[in-house]
Formats: sequence, C-alpha cells, structure tokens
Amino acid sequence: MNKVQAMLTAGPIRLRPILMTASAVIIGVVPVALALSEGGETRAPMAIAVIGGMISSTLLTLLVVPVVYLMLDDAQEWVSGKFRRKNRRRVPINKVSEEKQGE
Repeated sequence: MNKVQAMLTAGPIRLRPILMTASAVIIGVVPVALALSEGGETRAPMAIAVIGGMISSTLLTLLVVPVVYLMLDDAQEWVSGKFRRKNRRRVPINKVSEEKQGE
C-alpha cells in the first residue's frame, strides 16, 4: 500500500480516539474555565488556555501532521534520488560469496 492510501486508511481509524480524548479534556476543564467555584477566577485563565491548546493541537494532529509527513517523505525521496549513484555496478550476492570463498 502506498503512503497516501495508508494515510487515507488510518485517518478514519484514528479519528474517533483522538476526538474522544480531546473532547473529554475540554469538557472536563469547562467548569474550571467558567470560574463557578470560590477562588475559581484565579484558575480560569489557565483552563481557557488548556481548552485553546487542546482545540489547536487536535486540529494539528488531524490535518497538519499527516500533510507535513507526506511532504517530508516526498522531499526525502527527491533528495535521495538526486544523490543516488546511477552507474553503479551491481554484483549478485551469490557471486560475491563465491569470490570470497575462492580467496
């Protein structure tokens, strides 16, 4: 299976666990962000930051990371293709072992 097909296959499989984890954290922090308890106004900014971080990291995980991975893999193949030797003499493995045995 090529890398694009692998990404398209893995995407729906990983979507549910990622969304469930992120939504559990976000829902768990909402009461702190609303500052309903006594002294809660001191913890509310941190809770709001956690909610924003979870939303942005979830979007990065689902959209940006797979695209960047595919782009870097393509770049690696391009670079390795540029530096690969084209006129390299290939000797079969059996022939090499026969030559070593003869020595």
